[in-house]
Amino acid sequence: MGQAVKQTDGMTLDEFFAAFDSEPGKHVLVRGVPRLMSPAKPDHAIIQGNTLVIIAIHLRKLGGPCKAYPEAPISFRMFGHDNFRAPDILVDCSGMPTKGRAFEKPTVMVEVLSSSNEDETWETIQACSTIPSLKEILVLASLKIEAQVFRRAADGTWEDQPAEKKTSGAVTIEYLGLTLQLPEIYEGTTLV
Repeated sequence: MGQAVKQTDGMTLDEFFAAFDSEPGKHVLVRGVPRLMSPAKPDHAIIQGNTLVIIAIHLRKLGGPCKAYPEAPISFRMFGHDNFRAPDILVDCSGMPTKGRAFEKPTVMVEVLSSSNEDETWETIQACSTIPSLKEILVLASLKIEAQVFRRAADGTWEDQPAEKKTSGAVTIEYLGLTLQLPEIYEGTTLV
C-alpha cells in the first residue's frame, strides 16, 4: 500500500487528474507525487462503514449543511506542492466540492488505521491538519478496539496527544455534538 506509481518533481492537481481520472484504484497525491492505495481489509471496511452510517444519520437528524462522505477527496497545498488525499470519512459543512473534484474546507475527518498503512495514514493525518477549516480528527484502530480524537485548540494549534483515547465506552466529536459508542463502531468485526 502507498507505493509510488510515478516519480516526479511535483505533479500539479491538473496533471494528476489528467493522468489518473480514468485509472482504477484509489490514487492520492502526496506533495506532488502520486501513490496507489490498496483496498481496505474487511475489518477496516466494516469500521469505516459503521462509523459513516452513525455520523450520516446524526447529521441528517440535525439538518443543516454538514454531510459525511466516504473516501471524499481533499485538495490542498503544503510545502509548495499540491496534495490530493482521501480520508476514510470526511465531514464537510461548506457545500459542494470545488470544481466538482475535491473538498477544500473539511470540518471533521475519520481515519482507520491498518497494519499495512499505519505510517501513511498518520502522514495523511498530519498533512490534513494543516487545513485551517479542519476542527477534529477521529482515528480508529482496526487491529484492536481503540479510538482517538484530536481537536484543534482555539488558537489554531493541535495537541501532540489525543484529547480523548478510549478502548471501551464512547468518544465524542464535539464539533458535531456526536457521541460515538465503540461497540457500535466495531460491531461485525473480528474484534468483538
